[in-house]
Amino acid sequence: MARRRSPTGQLSRLLATTRNPVYVVAVSGELLYANEACADWCELTVEQLVGADCHANTDTALGLMGLAPPPHIWSERVPAWSTVVPPTANSAGRPRVAFFIPLTGEGNAVDAVLAVAHTGNSDQRDSWPPPTTTPEATVLRAALQQLRHKFQAEPLREVLAGESANIRRVRRQIQLAGQHRMPVLVHGPAGSGRQTVARAIHFAGPKNETGPIVPLACGLLGHDMLLSTFRALRERDDDRAPHASTITVLLRDVDQLSLDLQREILDIADSPHPVWRVMATTSRELPALAASREFLPSLADSLSTAVITIPNLRERQEDLPLIVQAMVEQANHDRATPLSGFTQEAMDQLVVYPWPGEMRELAQLVRNSCDQAEGPFVEVSDLPERIHHARLAAEHPPRPVRNIDLEEVLRDVEREIIRRALRIVGGNKAKAAKMLGMTRPRLYRRLEQIGLPTDE
Repeated sequence: MARRRSPTGQLSRLLATTRNPVYVVAVSGELLYANEACADWCELTVEQLVGADCHANTDTALGLMGLAPPPHIWSERVPAWSTVVPPTANSAGRPRVAFFIPLTGEGNAVDAVLAVAHTGNSDQRDSWPPPTTTPEATVLRAALQQLRHKFQAEPLREVLAGESANIRRVRRQIQLAGQHRMPVLVHGPAGSGRQTVARAIHFAGPKNETGPIVPLACGLLGHDMLLSTFRALRERDDDRAPHASTITVLLRDVDQLSLDLQREILDIADSPHPVWRVMATTSRELPALAASREFLPSLADSLSTAVITIPNLRERQEDLPLIVQAMVEQANHDRATPLSGFTQEAMDQLVVYPWPGEMRELAQLVRNSCDQAEGPFVEVSDLPERIHHARLAAEHPPRPVRNIDLEEVLRDVEREIIRRALRIVGGNKAKAAKMLGMTRPRLYRRLEQIGLPTDE
């Protein structure tokens, strides 16, 4: 009698030979199993994958955060899909769509998740439709994974997340400015992430030519300390080779410099062959300050060789969901239990808020809301009161103020008084004129002017 094959062995052989990358992640975040297709896709060995940390709040060189299941799957216990990204930055390790199946144990708790990645790339999702109940946060997480893959070696900073025309322009400008040592002025409202953009420019340059970045707070440092620091950097660079790594001096809030300090910095900065670069941030436009004699025109011109303007959040509302999702995943680094994101209802309330504090206010709100959340998603009830007030104000806008045409109102009143006088005297215009205290010819003229018939 032929020996019966073990179902477990058949399943193991099937998973080992399938073209789809397959892996299993435990509730602890440990990757328990990976087939050869998964190892080839990640450009690692099976031994390197098994046992690695695949938790959603892990973002280290050895971690596999890009393969982590959507966080809500552990509590919701329903299948989900998401875009997954392997720990490689080349074309072979492109993102893919994966379907995650929860594996429950005793007490119906999810002990592990089985992931099956699609053999095509993440742009071929239509050929493998996801469940219709997919939460909006999972869709955003998938979009964010793909956007991160475009940045590859560089981390995606929250202020640069999104696909609006405004932020795509800023990302292109950052890449261009990073290839040169020319001065760059980053302009934007307070809290918009100007220093983050300046750092992105600095690190967008060639790796072997990128040195340290030295931020100097023009509004906080005293005159002597700021000037001595600037001079010390210049003296240090005098003996350096022309092709040495670039040091970036970042003048934060340069519009707050005094005129005396502007003159001294201009003398220092005007070096013919510098091995450093100067970048500056400002919330006010330097040409306008120069026109009002609050800023030296020559220094304004020197700093404005390239200008990058950061749009405020009101100008890129369509980017808000991706920005929030990126902030949630950043907050997950400090959480024992990662969050999946904001519910659709909570996100809808964020979109109508005007965000006067820009990115700084949004980041603080996301952190506080994540701390308030008790489940896998940030709910409407986790948002602060000012967000609810903004929603109510949007739902009940003030009535528009109607303009009053005084001349038309007076004509209407006069027209009604003349009609009443004519009715009283039976239409006799002579008697009506006498009642109204005017001559008969004048009454006829007024009848023509206010549009009443004169022949009745």
